[in-house]
Amino acid sequence: MDQQTDEQIRMNTSAVAITVVGFISSLVTCFTNVILLKTYMKKKNDMALFYYRFTLDVILGALVAPSLLFAVLYSYFSSELSEYQNFIFYLSLPASNVGACRSIVTLSVAIERMVANRLALIDSAMVFMFDFMPSFIANQFSTTQFFSSQNIGPYGTVAKLLGCAIEAFLVYRKMQKGK
Repeated sequence: MDQQTDEQIRMNTSAVAITVVGFISSLVTCFTNVILLKTYMKKKNDMALFYYRFTLDVILGALVAPSLLFAVLYSYFSSELSEYQNFIFYLSLPASNVGACRSIVTLSVAIERMVANRLALIDSAMVFMFDFMPSFIANQFSTTQFFSSQNIGPYGTVAKLLGCAIEAFLVYRKMQKGK
């Protein structure tokens, strides 16, 4: 691969930094939700949808983390990893399906808990801020070069995982206070 093509494949430093934030968020999401599942999982059915969502968050984090890590490595070692470039796609596709399932479960939780339940409110606020807003903003400014993945990385995925990590932390704090 020549130098010009190699430079086109590399992500900007900001894109790499954003991708690293997504990787760290994936790990935080994974581990915090495992703790939530182990600590608070009960035989009661009143929290069943929350436990299902916690499980989906663990799976989502476990699928996205290697994908984002590979994206960063590919950015720096594109010539050595060029034959494995489809690996990002193969990891990202199941993650996007799990993310869609998570959104459906989140909607179900919000509908089920229409009263002012704090967990449902946290859930709804996080989905609005980290799932819908990044997509809306990117759609509004899609003609600008700033929103290319070379400039800011996989911002939709990173925003979703950052939201999952913040939400897992807030839910953990809320459940700790309720103990």
